[in-house]
Amino acid sequence: MSDRPTFDQEFVLNQTGGDQELMGEVLALFLTETPRMLEDVRAAVTSGDAGTVERTAHRLKGSLVAIAAQPAADEALRLETLGRQGEVASASQVLSCLEQEIDRLMPEIRQVTGAGS
Repeated sequence: MSDRPTFDQEFVLNQTGGDQELMGEVLALFLTETPRMLEDVRAAVTSGDAGTVERTAHRLKGSLVAIAAQPAADEALRLETLGRQGEVASASQVLSCLEQEIDRLMPEIRQVTGAGS
């Protein structure tokens, strides 16, 4: 797990043109979609489906990059790369790291959006 900040709120605010409401909507969408994407990645790793691991990790990485959640995005990239290389057998450990980073990230986003915990 990284000691780096989980995401860059200023980056997201700049990406939304300084619009706090729009930033809140982007982060709320992230809160809604991320658990689904993480479950898809988890299922693909469990089933050993390298192609699906690659695709779902790529989608998740894109969402993480969009909010400058670099520690979690780095783990999603590692998982995507393993899927691309067909090395799904070693993906469980990376998935665990990704889940830890997302577990660290979600409360901070909930705090920013006022979504509670």
